[in-house]
Amino acid sequence: MLKKVIGLIFVFSFFSTSLLAQITKVELYPRGAKIFVSLEVQNKQTTFYLPISANPNSLIFYGHKHLFVKNFSYKKIKKDIPLIKQLKLKIKNLEIQKQKLQPTYKALETVLKFWHSQAKKNDLSLKNIARFSQIIFTQTKNVQTKINKIKVKIHSLEEQIKNLKEQIEEITSNSKEVWVINLICQGKGRLVYSYFDEQAGWKSNYSLFAFPKQGTVNFLWQASIWQKTGQNWQNIPVILVSGYFSRQLTPPNLPDWKISPIQPAPLTKTMNFSKNLARAPLISKRSKDLLPLKKTGDFFDQYALHNINLSSGQNQNFIILQKTLKAKFAYLIRPYRSTKAFLWAKVQFNLAQRIPNGLASLFVDNTFIGKKLFKVWTDTLNLYLGSDPQIKTSFYAYKQQDKKGLFENKKVILYTYKVSVKNLKTQKVQIRIEDAKPKAGDKRIKIQANYSIQPKEKYNKIFWDLTLKPQEEKIITYTYKIIFPEKLKLNMER
Repeated sequence: MLKKVIGLIFVFSFFSTSLLAQITKVELYPRGAKIFVSLEVQNKQTTFYLPISANPNSLIFYGHKHLFVKNFSYKKIKKDIPLIKQLKLKIKNLEIQKQKLQPTYKALETVLKFWHSQAKKNDLSLKNIARFSQIIFTQTKNVQTKINKIKVKIHSLEEQIKNLKEQIEEITSNSKEVWVINLICQGKGRLVYSYFDEQAGWKSNYSLFAFPKQGTVNFLWQASIWQKTGQNWQNIPVILVSGYFSRQLTPPNLPDWKISPIQPAPLTKTMNFSKNLARAPLISKRSKDLLPLKKTGDFFDQYALHNINLSSGQNQNFIILQKTLKAKFAYLIRPYRSTKAFLWAKVQFNLAQRIPNGLASLFVDNTFIGKKLFKVWTDTLNLYLGSDPQIKTSFYAYKQQDKKGLFENKKVILYTYKVSVKNLKTQKVQIRIEDAKPKAGDKRIKIQANYSIQPKEKYNKIFWDLTLKPQEEKIITYTYKIIFPEKLKLNMER
């Protein structure tokens, strides 16, 4: 009996913590959350609880001149949870009620099928048809009414069972342990403390809607936030912090550079740490709240959301930024590798915000085309949006080998390339054709180039910028003559 009373006292004290200690603010990082809590201190010794996912070493106390913490200690304790037993007993009783309704439900369905089969009979005389039809209609209606009532009862029981299971999930918080924190304080009043919990976080999701005819890209940046702390955040101000310092706090050592004979390398075992990485769940809900307020920091930016409600295990989306950006659209073709013409947007990304990396959904004229990792390093973003079959490309390559002169002992290889591009669209398009320019790796190698249209050159690449009207076709041919000593063995692979 004493154990039962102690258990009930613990349950009351644990769940009444939410009344005495109130979450006042959350700073949400990509990997974890700094949670601020306000606690009323009336005694010299004060006890409160943290979820097992919290880090008690991260506790910081914010006192005032009338109240401060002299010291504190913490330990893990197991939850004594008779309340969960009560909830499970309720679920069991509801399941029994549901099972008792099943035979009646099945019997009524059988009766309903019987009357439906009677309605299909056609061996009655004309004078009995009207009377029998009325009987079938009355019986069918009565049976269907009873079935509907049982359906409503079963649905109500299922909802009650679901709610009770959710309560158990919230109480257990995926753990049977909690941290108990014991404080020694001086003074009385309201004490604020904070701690770090890794079971929360946020990530950036982007949507980019490209409109080539308008020369614009609509940019949508959403924050996908989640938490599994075991505590429900009710009407809590949340601040999103755009970055997080690396967990490697010190720079790597710089070893000596020692040149010595190669030794056989010992076999090493590859360690896989991927199982330990917590992944934020996908988010399907989109918030309609106002855009958050931005505060620029030296290292990271902060975005203050309006007060939100987020239960443990729940996810939400919040819009951080919406903007229409100017863009120049063209098609990029690298014919030696592929004859496909890839739509290419050069987006002017002159935003004041620092944009974190994230997954972007890409759209062209409101049609979804795929996803890719989104990074912005400069004011200009090169965005590739897939290939367009309405730009028809053909490519011809020919290699010819010969000797030059009887006494020169030279070998000659001639590469000939021909590219044709046709615009099948109803509007003019900008097209860039790119290829690598051969570079001699030895002074004995001579390269002679010939182009039907002179290209531009940059970073050992050549390219042609073309404008094609609807149904217009252009052809480019170019050759490379490579001359080298006959005895010189060359790697000619691209």
